[in-house]
Amino acid sequence: MNAKPKKTAEEMREYKLNWYHENKTLSGTHSNQNTGKTHCMHGHEFTEENTILKTQRGKEHRVCKICNRRDARVMSEFLRKNLDKLDPVRREKYLKRKRKGQLKRIGWTPERFDAVFAEQDEKCCICGKVLNREKDHNHAVAHADHEHSDPPKPRGILCGNCNLGIGNLQENVEIMKAAISYVEKWSNLGA
Repeated sequence: MNAKPKKTAEEMREYKLNWYHENKTLSGTHSNQNTGKTHCMHGHEFTEENTILKTQRGKEHRVCKICNRRDARVMSEFLRKNLDKLDPVRREKYLKRKRKGQLKRIGWTPERFDAVFAEQDEKCCICGKVLNREKDHNHAVAHADHEHSDPPKPRGILCGNCNLGIGNLQENVEIMKAAISYVEKWSNLGA
């Protein structure tokens, strides 16, 4: 067994101090042992396109974009599953922020959604089903409907079935009229 003898605490302090002075650049900042590495710990190369600089505890370091995205995805998944257990107040804020972003992408604001929801007496614009704000298994959750244009234009609040129906019929009035006449034709034949 050819192991190196362990250094004492004093020898280790001297070794670190010497290493610091040897690796100190002329600019006054010093590099760390990872500065010369060409790949991240998962084997992704540090290229200009694949590298970002992050500041952590006041120190700047390189991070592989691929690993950073994966870490963000893992953390997001962890928070989604565990945030209510860890901190219910923080989870509530997280859900409000997430909902605000979802509404913003389709041309709504939380205030406008609340106003329209109250104006419609918490019912679907098309079928009149009573809606709720929480996720539910019976499609009775309120969906903010919007015209698929750029920018998106808010229309009304629908139940899940009506929202899916409009989407599946491609928001095309002619297709919807054809679907109505088709259903009427077959309902009259069966009577």
